[in-house]
Amino acid sequence: MSPRADTAARQRGATLVEAIVALALLALFSLLLLQGLTAARNLWQGASARASVAEAIEGAQAVLRERIGHMYLKARYDAPTPYPDIDGGPAGLVFTGPRAQADGPAGLARYQLAVEAGGDLVLLSRSDLFGRDGDRPWRRDVLLRGVAGLDIAYYGRTEDEAAAWRESWHKIPFIPGLIRLRVRFPSGDSRWWPDLLIRPMVNIDGDCVLYDEGARCAGRG
Repeated sequence: MSPRADTAARQRGATLVEAIVALALLALFSLLLLQGLTAARNLWQGASARASVAEAIEGAQAVLRERIGHMYLKARYDAPTPYPDIDGGPAGLVFTGPRAQADGPAGLARYQLAVEAGGDLVLLSRSDLFGRDGDRPWRRDVLLRGVAGLDIAYYGRTEDEAAAWRESWHKIPFIPGLIRLRVRFPSGDSRWWPDLLIRPMVNIDGDCVLYDEGARCAGRG
């Protein structure tokens, strides 16, 4: 083989090796780029999911803060001492409060807060315009899904006891100074519910005559 032919053969061999190396580098770069895009997508999806969870919890707390914080002091008279119409237990709360603006004209509604057997944290409501009517349907608003339980505590005093945290508030002639709501999630659920403390800014029943301290109903005027 002549020197010129030998040189041409070496050049063709070098070109082939260079092409193989270039293809390998291109494949490696494409793989790294794909992995980077996948990691970025997973990171974005995770951040988006966490933001959605946080927004759902924040929205539920905002609704409860608005409804409970503006509850209506409606007097009841089925006990020796008149008391505000608040029936609170360790896992549920019944009260009267303002209707949501989206429900139409202003007025009052009867509310029930509880966790249903399926794990939904719900706020049931129906208009209180015509008083207590067991035949009227309840509106069901789901605040959160996949909830394990609800713990409610009430801070305030009674006629015989000093102010303290209590598991229930039933036929007490005072309004609670604070209501604490804690939502529990199933084991392994990464959601977190910050303690929600609500101080009722009570709307007064105009027909109820209050004692001097302004927290207890003395009867109708």
